[in-house]
Amino acid sequence: MSGGVPEEGTGMLCPKCGNQLPEAAEFCPGCKSPVRQGNNAQEPGQPPVTAAPELSAPEPAPQLEKSRKKLAVGLGVGLTVVLIIAVLAVCLGPRLFVKGVSAVILPGGGVVELEDLKLEFGSGDVEEPVNVRLTRLKPGGDSRPDGLLSTFLYALDIDKPIDKPVTVRIKFPASRPEKNVMIGLGAEVKGADGEDVRVVYRYVGANIVDGWAEAEVVPSDYANEALIQLNRPLLSMGVAYAQPSNLRMYVMSFDGSAFFEDGGHFMFIFPASSKPIKEDARRVLTDFEDAYRAYLAGGYIYSKRTKWPFDVYLRSISEGIFAAYEETGWRNMVLGRQPDNGFINISKAALSEGDHNILRSSIFHEWFHAVQSNYTTKGSRSEWFDEATATYHEGLVLGKIPEHAEGTRAMIFDGIYSPEDTRRAGYARALVIDFLADKFGSDDFILKAYKNFDMGIAPRDAILSATGDPAKWAGDFYESVVFGKSAVFRAYIPITLHNSISRGWDKTEGAPLYLKNSSQEEIDRASKTGETIELGEAAVDVPALGARALAVRVKPELAGVLNDGMTLRFTSPESGLDMRLFSIAVNNPANVTRITATVTRAAGSTVDVRSFKQALVNKTQYLLLVTNPSGSAKTVPVLADLVMFPTLDELVGKFDGIFQVTDVHIIDKLKADAAKQSAGAKPSAKTSGSDQGCDLDNLDLSKLNDETLKQELGKPEKTPFEIVKTGQDKGSIVLKGTDGKPEEIPFTYKNGELIVDYNHPAFGKSREFFGKIMSIKGVARAAYGANDTVEIDWTLRCFETGAEGDFYIDARLTGRHPLPANNP
Repeated sequence: MSGGVPEEGTGMLCPKCGNQLPEAAEFCPGCKSPVRQGNNAQEPGQPPVTAAPELSAPEPAPQLEKSRKKLAVGLGVGLTVVLIIAVLAVCLGPRLFVKGVSAVILPGGGVVELEDLKLEFGSGDVEEPVNVRLTRLKPGGDSRPDGLLSTFLYALDIDKPIDKPVTVRIKFPASRPEKNVMIGLGAEVKGADGEDVRVVYRYVGANIVDGWAEAEVVPSDYANEALIQLNRPLLSMGVAYAQPSNLRMYVMSFDGSAFFEDGGHFMFIFPASSKPIKEDARRVLTDFEDAYRAYLAGGYIYSKRTKWPFDVYLRSISEGIFAAYEETGWRNMVLGRQPDNGFINISKAALSEGDHNILRSSIFHEWFHAVQSNYTTKGSRSEWFDEATATYHEGLVLGKIPEHAEGTRAMIFDGIYSPEDTRRAGYARALVIDFLADKFGSDDFILKAYKNFDMGIAPRDAILSATGDPAKWAGDFYESVVFGKSAVFRAYIPITLHNSISRGWDKTEGAPLYLKNSSQEEIDRASKTGETIELGEAAVDVPALGARALAVRVKPELAGVLNDGMTLRFTSPESGLDMRLFSIAVNNPANVTRITATVTRAAGSTVDVRSFKQALVNKTQYLLLVTNPSGSAKTVPVLADLVMFPTLDELVGKFDGIFQVTDVHIIDKLKADAAKQSAGAKPSAKTSGSDQGCDLDNLDLSKLNDETLKQELGKPEKTPFEIVKTGQDKGSIVLKGTDGKPEEIPFTYKNGELIVDYNHPAFGKSREFFGKIMSIKGVARAAYGANDTVEIDWTLRCFETGAEGDFYIDARLTGRHPLPANNP
């Protein structure tokens, strides 16, 4: 070695094999070569070097976040770059063989040399002394990339990053013809599971100079954090070694090279031994150009990438993977994605033997990762959102849900927003992206999210701003998942989901709910007294913005004892849930019907016994979907019971009602308009007890963000109302308006529920904010109460028709009245 001195203070290193030399040794005990004392001294003409500091004992490799933090604040001492020259597949098995030397490179430059490897540092390549250690490793594996020449691994540890070119020279075998040579530059990356470590690499062209393959390499452009610990097996052989490296780069020389470029934005690169058929290569480049133009037409930009053409490599990669986007380089680790450091690998097997449509869709997936790198930064990026959006685009090209999305589908039940920021979590959430594209009529929201990332907005806020509050559409989304509504991303078929849950195949999706049999005597007694019969219960842990499905299991014998006047009810004491009940015709699995869908204070779903009995005869299955729209996880108990509900005739009459406004939402523009209208206006007369629930005469909308007013909204107010019957299962809730005239709100009565979905002209002050047409929606539940009474509990929402997101009022109306005197 020239340009360095040995690390050990009591012994020298053999210049040929790198083994430690005993003091005053004349021959190397390893290779038997003659040596002289001072053999590692500085050679004439080389810049001065100093002894490296004593190496500390090995410690576990630093965690990724810790090392990133250190790099971000100055890349202090302890940061290490490793250049490993030779095979890609590193196996640290029992056949590992080690030799090494150490030195310090000063700003004047220097040369580190060990056998068939030379590393030359020019003057000014380093601004301050850099401790280096060069080690030769012999791999224990048999996997070799196509065309690989090197036999050994040479590890160069550097305790400071190097951002200027270093000349790498690898001895070129004399038996090989001198032709074009490539040097492969690899780095360690984590697999999709976040645990497995693999090596990805790029090629650079090399020249043959005096029997050496030569190339200039900037280590910082290629090196990643070291994820494989090399020090432990080395120490087991009694050889001192450096701390686990913070950065590591693999460098490989290849026998020959072939390049295919079609004058566009991409260059297809491969070893000569892997040269593809020309038509296949052209087809790959055409697919990339199609993806490039498609995203450009969608409004995406490539402004942060300055190096063109983009490198595409053909190589053997993991089975089942058709393509993979990669980035290497310590800047990527410190600063986030760096578009100029990106490249894409194409599977050699996929190109020659695979389904081209799958390869093409994979190219659209991986190129979208390159698109994302123009928007995301280290502080504003979401791994799961990146994968969800890329998988969405892949599915559109493929025409069906990709295998990796289908294989992770159960993870979608753990939340619309993934609780873990991983690739696997993102695959499953391509279903969310597809749902939103259908809901919004386009996928423009994806670009909006990435523009938010580009502005440095925190990931969750960036996504929320683009997609809207998921609490408002979570129930609809999970219904689309259960139904398998998407033409492309159909992950489930309802009957197979029911079977999976009821048989315990996947507990992530939900749990079974078993209904017990009941006796005829118990049923008859309950029919007369109105008491409730408990049939079963189950509890499920539902994550924030997540869902669980309950597969209802019932024995057919139950149908024989049920009375038609009863109702099978599924309820939960937990508030704020979205519960939807589905019936699935087993003899026709495509025939799936949503029976009820409610979002209530105490959520529940019902089915009348007559329909339930018939369903059991027809072998119909029931699936109860429980969605948690809140931001925190909940343990949800679900109860199944039989109950007698009041008839519509029993509900007819006058009720002593209590009305409460529970929530008011108004956008800033309407709030400002309200403030202008309120300026100088006289307070309106208060007509307590006679207000229509959604009239605004008593609300100062200009102060809706005032917390004091917010507290006033929940105060109860006496509001009598009347229920009248207008048809066999229809009626109206009659309230007195502010003009003294009655306001009739029609409903449909079914299984103890008064279902309201009504549009009517706004009146009073309401017209200023709702416009001409106001909508009222909600469900009022009817039940037998104490002392021979019937009770009504109505949750409703009032909003301008077609503009619910701008302004709405949520309210609750409750009341009771005595049963008719002739009621048995």
